Amino acid sequence: MPHTSIKHERRVPVFGGLIKRLRKDCCMTLQELSKLTGLSPSFLSLVERNKAVPSIISLVNIAQAFDVDIDHFIKPAVSTGTLHRHDECDRLNIESPIGFIRLSANLPDQKLDAFIFEIPPGTVLPREKANGEFFYYLLSGELKVMAGSETFTLLPGDSVHFDASNGYLAENSGAELVRVLWVGNPPLLGSPPPQSTWASR
Repeated sequence: MPHTSIKHERRVPVFGGLIKRLRKDCCMTLQELSKLTGLSPSFLSLVERNKAVPSIISLVNIAQAFDVDIDHFIKPAVSTGTLHRHDECDRLNIESPIGFIRLSANLPDQKLDAFIFEIPPGTVLPREKANGEFFYYLLSGELKVMAGSETFTLLPGDSVHFDASNGYLAENSGAELVRVLWVGNPPLLGSPPPQSTWASR
């Protein structure tokens, strides 16, 4: 996914300096970080200079590359139980153009996560890859999804299910806010990051 377009009034979060410091501490180049995260070196460079905002999935991939938990960058929403009422939002505490509302609970040996993504008009999520399956169900607006070599335009009530390891991109090129239900595995939050070959460098 190219980069998340910053055409909104919200302040760009300053992940850049922290990510760059972690990369330097690991003696890692942008190209090496790119291979570990599936994000392009040019996008990572923009993130380090606070010129682009990484998605939550991008941040999870970056955290895993450095063998740190996602809360090294953000404060995850903490689920209080297995039931979520419509008026009780576990909104992720991340200053981004995109809103993230977590619907899933924190279960032992959790296998998946569920979120509602709120994507403003003109926003393009960065092209990325992930080891797992993703499911989108569009609640409102119009969303363009590129999964592997296929491109889909989703309207309310439409859904798409794909292997995220082939690469994917999502774009709201419409005039209204997109709200989309996202379900994916493995879970984005709550699982320990896998050990990276960079841990001892």
